[in-house]
Amino acid sequence: MNDSELESLKIFLDGVKSLESFDEKVLINGSIAIDEEIMGLLAFEDFNHLALLRYFIFKSKINQEDILHLIEDVKRNIVENKFEQIVAIINDDNVYNLLKELGFKELANEKVILTEKNLIHTSMKNSKVLEYKISN
Repeated sequence: MNDSELESLKIFLDGVKSLESFDEKVLINGSIAIDEEIMGLLAFEDFNHLALLRYFIFKSKINQEDILHLIEDVKRNIVENKFEQIVAIINDDNVYNLLKELGFKELANEKVILTEKNLIHTSMKNSKVLEYKISN
């Protein structure tokens, strides 16, 4: 992502009301969909040697092809960075269904630890956790 895209992305994210803040270091590991303007973002971060999907944000008018391109582009980046597993913590049924269609498998929330707490004992207890194992 070049500097101009990063600045446009910051403006795009500032307009997302449900996003209180964002980590610029994570954005660098991201992919954006552009159609005259930024339509979507998908990024990941290294979380205990797992690729944790972050910032899966897109405008409602983005097409399915652009969403799939975002996912494939980030997946390629994850493979290049030698991760063996992708994890996503999902609160949106549409995103959950899309990732399931792409081969992600559900993990039991009881098996997931965040900030030294079991996921079921955090504010994200109702989230769904998905994983994708990368075969090399």
